[in-house]
Amino acid sequence: MRRYTPPAAMRAWLAWAGIVATIVLVASACRPPPHAAVKNCTAMAMQPHAEGNCTVTVERFARRTSTRIKVDSPKPRARLSGHFTVQHGTVKVSLRGMTGIAAETALRPGALGPLEADVRLGRDPGFHLHFDREGEASGLAGTVQYRSR
Repeated sequence: MRRYTPPAAMRAWLAWAGIVATIVLVASACRPPPHAAVKNCTAMAMQPHAEGNCTVTVERFARRTSTRIKVDSPKPRARLSGHFTVQHGTVKVSLRGMTGIAAETALRPGALGPLEADVRLGRDPGFHLHFDREGEASGLAGTVQYRSR
């Protein structure tokens, strides 16, 4: 009994359909969920110091969220300065280094929440920003600048 082999044109069409389906799946998976803390950082390493600027956004809060910002420097400390805003609701922003909470600020709509501190860095140098909502909250945006010391 002979096995059916589709014509070359049909095989080419099926191959292209598979490629397009794969691209669509990959492209749709690249968008972070709305409750994720999305960061975008640019860093400069000027030995022995490291400097960086980051933007952080959270579209909508479903639960507590956080992000980690890595500092590529052999220095044990970093000076951090940041400002955050929120469109709706109340959000508490906590900055954590190796020794725990270094600074906190509460955000309300229409107010700028400053955050400044010296942070002790660990073996894997960096710091965490934690965002805790109180009730419904959305539209967090902020900028963070750091410099190792």
